[in-house]
Amino acid sequence: MITEKLQVKTPAKEEYKEVVQCMLDNGNVWLSEDKDVFEEYWDSWKENTTVEIGRFENGKITCNCPSISGHTTYTTQEFLDKYNKKEEEIKMNIMATYNDTVYYFLSSQGLVNPITQTQKDYKLDNKNMNIKKFVKTLTLSKEDKLLREQGLQNDCGDFTEEAKELVIDKLVEDNKAYLVEIATQLKEEDKK
Repeated sequence: MITEKLQVKTPAKEEYKEVVQCMLDNGNVWLSEDKDVFEEYWDSWKENTTVEIGRFENGKITCNCPSISGHTTYTTQEFLDKYNKKEEEIKMNIMATYNDTVYYFLSSQGLVNPITQTQKDYKLDNKNMNIKKFVKTLTLSKEDKLLREQGLQNDCGDFTEEAKELVIDKLVEDNKAYLVEIATQLKEEDKK
């Protein structure tokens, strides 16, 4: 979590989105405890938009309060250079999943510490969903990978509707003689 009291000038909407997402990725939340980007804040003040941390409460995000003395002022790039988690700074080696728990190691400054994080406690934004999907893919058989690539199995390992329809069609075709036998029996029962 970013604890520095700061304000970031975001003259473009894309910059605003990057700054707020970086704050959220670092564990900060809005003063209201929300964890969304809220693009409408930028829409209200446009190029005059300023995003702040620590104005009313330590670590909380606010938007567009007047300039604050005692708070460090950053441009978007300066803020991202300092707080954006870069791949070079944090190297993640994913090891495996077991019972919905991701086991991985974070390597930073030459230190390696094992970390266990349950998926239900893990914020699943797009980056993390890619990690989750990557980990699940590591443990898949060749057949499961092929089924997923062809859209017959989803990311949870369940068969898609298309796959189910194909299996039913195959079962019907393979068991046509059995179905004819049942139809014949039903016809005979109807005659009685």
